[in-house]
Amino acid sequence: MKKFIFKVFVPTIVIFIFLLGCAELFLRSVPNDFKAKAEYMDKHASEIKILVIGSSGTAMGVKPSCFDWQPSYSCAYANQGALYNYLILSKYIDAMDSLRYVIMDATYAGLWNDGKYAQTYVKKYSIYFGFDDFKGFSNRFEISANIKDIFERLTHKSDRAAFLTCDSDGFQSRYFENIPYNDSIWKANGKTHCEIDHTKIYQENAEQVCESNTIITKQIIELCKKRNVNVLFISMPCHPYYFEYYNPIQKRIVDSTYSALCDEYDNVKWLDYTTMFFGTDEMLNVNHLNTKGAIRFTKMINDSILGWNN
Repeated sequence: MKKFIFKVFVPTIVIFIFLLGCAELFLRSVPNDFKAKAEYMDKHASEIKILVIGSSGTAMGVKPSCFDWQPSYSCAYANQGALYNYLILSKYIDAMDSLRYVIMDATYAGLWNDGKYAQTYVKKYSIYFGFDDFKGFSNRFEISANIKDIFERLTHKSDRAAFLTCDSDGFQSRYFENIPYNDSIWKANGKTHCEIDHTKIYQENAEQVCESNTIITKQIIELCKKRNVNVLFISMPCHPYYFEYYNPIQKRIVDSTYSALCDEYDNVKWLDYTTMFFGTDEMLNVNHLNTKGAIRFTKMINDSILGWNN
């Protein structure tokens, strides 16, 4: 019986582990945004002059290749909160000898993102950026993803670029699908985003999350200050239908927090563009610019940086 078990089950386990290993290697070979960004940072961190971090606003609204300072790059990503921003910056900043500016969004995500939305991507940060902060088997292997994700990768193996939504400068040009302008749809979209998705001040631990993210944001600023790097916070443009439902209490907290950071640190500047309305032909939806809008907006930021230098 023991010989039978040894002859049958041991080879079966070995084959099973081998197949799992092959599947893991295949899944890691499929291009994705985290892999692309981590590989770029590993190779070019010392050359980067402007680093963009933050969540979807800067990820899709600031195009690094449009800055006068090149190369510039974006490590921003949808739902990427303060902790992930800090981990990325702290990993690379000692090697970033050319870095002059860090740009990040000043929004609800920066203060009230508790990381739950980014849990889907935790394994990506762990595998490709090499962060050790996220423990557990599921955060170490691509194969631990849900069956739907694995199936999509296996069936799209001939179209691997389908999993890569960022351009060569890290700009997320293909993350969201464009919502063609329709007045009633956009108004409903704005109401949904602001009243359901983006009103974090009423969650049970909102105050603690806000305090924690503010502390982490200060750590980001201090990392930069030690290296004579300026930090530019940006409140992104949005459509009137978004701003119409923007919680006024939340807006006041955002404004007072980033104003206070500007007062506390001499290497910090905050630009509020929330009421600078772009045309619908320059927006993906009520609170994200499309590529056309991002190019124009980035040139505006570029001019602001020039003014800051003067």
